[in-house]
Amino acid sequence: MKKLLLALVVLSLLVMGCAAPEGNGQPQEPRAQPLKILLKDPGLPEIKYLQPTITEIQLQKEDFEWVTIWSSPEGKEVRLTPDGAEVLLDSVNLATGAYIATKLKVSSIAVEADLNRDGDTTDANVEIILTIDEFNSLPPGEKPSAPQKPPAPSPPDSPSAPEQPSPPSGPPAQQAPLDSQPVISFEEQSPPPAPPEPPAPPEPSAPGAPSEPSAPSEPEYPPGVTVENGLVYMGQFLDEVHTALPPFWDGIDEHYSTEGYIFPELSGKFVYGGSGGTLTYDFTLHPFLQKDMQITVAVSAEN
Repeated sequence: MKKLLLALVVLSLLVMGCAAPEGNGQPQEPRAQPLKILLKDPGLPEIKYLQPTITEIQLQKEDFEWVTIWSSPEGKEVRLTPDGAEVLLDSVNLATGAYIATKLKVSSIAVEADLNRDGDTTDANVEIILTIDEFNSLPPGEKPSAPQKPPAPSPPDSPSAPEQPSPPSGPPAQQAPLDSQPVISFEEQSPPPAPPEPPAPPEPSAPGAPSEPSAPSEPEYPPGVTVENGLVYMGQFLDEVHTALPPFWDGIDEHYSTEGYIFPELSGKFVYGGSGGTLTYDFTLHPFLQKDMQITVAVSAEN
């Protein structure tokens, strides 16, 4: 009896192994992979984290229609650390097509930094201090510039003296009649004067002594910036824990409002094939600017 049961089990396994695959033997299509939305921050040594709260992301098609690809009414906080690591916000299904622009809605961006580099990030109203090399390496937009001096006014022109009136001319002298004019014969004309002797060439002057090279001028720093013992005191103060907002757009003009959208720069047209790929939003903090101008976002796409 046991042998019979064992034979039936083996037979059923053989039958199942020889069964035709599903779909009448046709190979199944690979499952489409969703599009990944990544966030990253290149970071700075003084920055401990950069934490945006994102509520919506949109893409613009070639016909200029905007489509929402991700949204969260309550907002999603993403902590970005200064090690440059990418953080996955979400994976979404995106229709095939070409996209030319993007915008995202961010309610706030929290920043924690150790500006004075003392190991404590809870200090308030801290002055930004840099080395001279760090100051010189700042991008032009972050380095304060000295105001240009207005040109000195030119002195007013002195009034010219009034011209003296010319004396009245006398009556013209009467010419003698032609008959009374003296006639000068050819023999009476004087010979032409001899040409003057050419002047002697001037003696060459002795070469002067070479002038001393001028001493290099010290670099000028703008008002409010002081340099002491190799350190540049920027004259700018900032809380080490604060909220930074980039310029938002309300459809008419830029203003600082949590009701608007950030329009980050999309490098080139994003042509999506319908499967896989990534969209990376790169948040960059510029701590030496005002809080409402500190954040920029650049976008890169890979299909």
